[in-house]
Amino acid sequence: MILAVFSLFFFRDPERNITCEKNTVFSPADGEVFDVVREGEGATVKIFMSVFNVHVQRAPVSGMIEKIEYRQGKFMHAMDPRADRENEQQVISIRGEKGCFKVK
Repeated sequence: MILAVFSLFFFRDPERNITCEKNTVFSPADGEVFDVVREGEGATVKIFMSVFNVHVQRAPVSGMIEKIEYRQGKFMHAMDPRADRENEQQVISIRGEKGCFKVK
């Protein structure tokens, strides 16, 4: 029973009321922003999701999906500075009005 309740809580997908304003970028995940790294013309925003956060990725911008890439990797702790480069991940590239956005 405890496992069933935990699974329902962990895999929940609540409705979000998002106003679609032009040129707005939304957070793709619930959680705590723990690092922002500038990279050329863009930036990487690192968000830590604990077991209490909703584990659903959403599109941060409207646009067309250009590429979906699966990357094999390790299973390091999310707060490790190398985790965003070395962990297993699915990378989705979205071309929006303000350029290309990647969700990993």
